[in-house]
Amino acid sequence: MSLAARARAWRGQRRRAIIWEALTVAVGGSVAILSASALADRFWGLPPTARAAALAACGAWLARTLWTRGVSPWRAATWDAVLEAAQDAWPQARPLLASAWALQQSRADSGTSAQLRAEHLARADRAADALPARPLFSWTPSRAARACAAAGAVALAANVLAGDAASWRRALAPWNDPSLERWVDVVPGDARLDAGAPARVEARPNAEGLRRGVRAADLRLESRGDDGRWRTLPWTRVDADAAQWRLDALTQTLDYRVRWRGLAGPARRLTPLPPPRWRALAATVREA
Repeated sequence: MSLAARARAWRGQRRRAIIWEALTVAVGGSVAILSASALADRFWGLPPTARAAALAACGAWLARTLWTRGVSPWRAATWDAVLEAAQDAWPQARPLLASAWALQQSRADSGTSAQLRAEHLARADRAADALPARPLFSWTPSRAARACAAAGAVALAANVLAGDAASWRRALAPWNDPSLERWVDVVPGDARLDAGAPARVEARPNAEGLRRGVRAADLRLESRGDDGRWRTLPWTRVDADAAQWRLDALTQTLDYRVRWRGLAGPARRLTPLPPPRWRALAATVREA
């Protein structure tokens, strides 16, 4: 194998090592970040801002890794750097390789004769062919690559065991929250009731919600106070199929909504109707 062929092979080995290192760190770290975000959303219902922050962190990690472990080392893998590594690996060939490569790249003195140049290059080709066949560059995962690969594998395995596809979709598209109305049926919705009458709110996961992993025990009822803040109301009863909240007498307007993890349903209102007003009252008394 000639010196030029050997140099091309060595450079290819170096570039493959760079690619494997960059991909392992980039993909392993990204999978770890997104898997952690999806798993946290599965159990705690992350808000869209938190999921967006995790996605931004993943993008920043990808950009930084591809630059520092991909583009920058790739640009540094010049022919001179490859030949320098070969000379360090086989010091006995250093004088011949350096001078022959200089001749091949037309950097030798202009006074060198063509015959001497050809003889020198031929000797360099024979010396390159006699070098050991072992690779000059072989990829050995760095500590960072091993750590990222392990973190990504553990986080991904945890998602396979305990995660769900809906959480992954929210992690990858945090701005595209699905509507909770599609998964949970809430009655009575907006309603007007007699003042002082009993009130009841029931939330029941429908068939699609059950397929998405929605369970009645995971639903949360919230009411809006005078300050505009939403506060949790404890359910009166929670069954396997539905959750219910009861009030003995509705005396004031109640704004409520149902939440599941990071999703909130639309605000609904129970309004007490005022008692009827009498314009006139007449009574007739008859003697028994």
